[in-house]
Amino acid sequence: MVNKHVLISIGMSNTTIEFSGFVEAANRDPQKARHLVIVDGVQRGRTAAQWAGREGPPPGKAARSTEGPWEVLAERMRRAEVTAQQIQVLWPPHCHGYFARR
Repeated sequence: MVNKHVLISIGMSNTTIEFSGFVEAANRDPQKARHLVIVDGVQRGRTAAQWAGREGPPPGKAARSTEGPWEVLAERMRRAEVTAQQIQVLWPPHCHGYFARR
């Protein structure tokens, strides 16, 4: 197995705005280690509670997938040809999601 070190991101889609900029900069950097693989695991509408497995989608909001966030992340990792055992760093910004207005 090739020695790879993996950095993953998890969270809601607002996280990907910041993270995707980081990924672009990292991938352009000639000093980036060749064995570093970056996987964007961020998913639209997936709150911290959903990642923790404590709740489903907000009322009135359909889930974008019948799979949970961890299953979607696992598929993205499979496509990147990396395993959970290779994860070294987690980019974890989270949001609690939809706030009710008073």
